[in-house]
Amino acid sequence: MRGISFQAPLELTLRLEGESWRQGDLILGELQAKNRGSKPVALDDLRVVLADGTLKRVHAKAPKAFDILSTEKIGSGTTLEPGAEKSFPLKFQLDVNSPITDVSGSPFALYGAGPDDKLGQLQLPVSVNLAVQELLDRLKVTFRFVLKHSKSRKSGIENKFIPPDGKNFSAVEHLQIESRIEGQDLLLRYQFTIKKVDGTAGPLAVNKKVVELEDRLAPTQYLLASGRF
Repeated sequence: MRGISFQAPLELTLRLEGESWRQGDLILGELQAKNRGSKPVALDDLRVVLADGTLKRVHAKAPKAFDILSTEKIGSGTTLEPGAEKSFPLKFQLDVNSPITDVSGSPFALYGAGPDDKLGQLQLPVSVNLAVQELLDRLKVTFRFVLKHSKSRKSGIENKFIPPDGKNFSAVEHLQIESRIEGQDLLLRYQFTIKKVDGTAGPLAVNKKVVELEDRLAPTQYLLASGRF
């Protein structure tokens, strides 16, 4: 993946290994700076910033579009002569509970020098970690639930499912699972919205009831010795 930004007199090219990532992944790459001006340029403020962006604000170039997650300064003590260029290797770690890319937001790599809102922007497609992805796949393949959305929340990733047609899950209107990693444990909070027929007070009526459950799975409960889920 590559992004290019012109911040006079610098031409900046951000190259990252890969096109998409998962929560907890290590992102590797480099930032190349080229001095297009006629005077030397100090790169002390050159940096790459990992940020969580609200897409509506990002597209509108509105203030406070990003929440800064981490910053890596890479140009300290370096001066670039006119016409010269230099590449800086970089790496940054996505948190195991990092925000993911959804309909309203996404992680971004911001790069360059100066105010954060003037930096180059490269959107990073990020999905849930492998342990959670395995759970979602089991629900979709084995139980034929349909995933409607996955969204980043402060408390974890919200995954909303619609049950399949048929008698087995006819009482379930939808299932919502919130997932996050705590230490090495996989913490899951299930919220079933249940349709329940109530005939105790006159005519039959269908009411809704929310049933909540919680699971905390240690690695020995969701991983085999081989590392397979």
